[in-house]
Amino acid sequence: MNNYCLNNSSINTSLPITDESINFTSNYELRIYTSGCYYLDENNSWKSDGLIVGSLTNHYETECLSTHLTTFAGSFIVLPTPINWSYVFANADFMKNKTVYLTMIFTSVI
Repeated sequence: MNNYCLNNSSINTSLPITDESINFTSNYELRIYTSGCYYLDENNSWKSDGLIVGSLTNHYETECLSTHLTTFAGSFIVLPTPINWSYVFANADFMKNKTVYLTMIFTSVI
């Protein structure tokens, strides 16, 4: 208990140094996306002048703020989750993926 008292001068304040390896897992997920706001000009080219992507934009919706009354559209790209090839090849047997294999066979025959 003495180690936790504020006025104890014998407390060791140095950080412990260790060479032990520590394994931990985390379910942290990083989602990367990009959004844009565009309108078609008189030459049928997509332009973004006078349009700003709003602060309420997320990976489901794009908020567009406009300084003109042109009809405009929003777009966004969500990067796909990387494929875990170890899992794919470990679970690639026919009994676990009948639909996939039958679709490939049927498509090849046609």
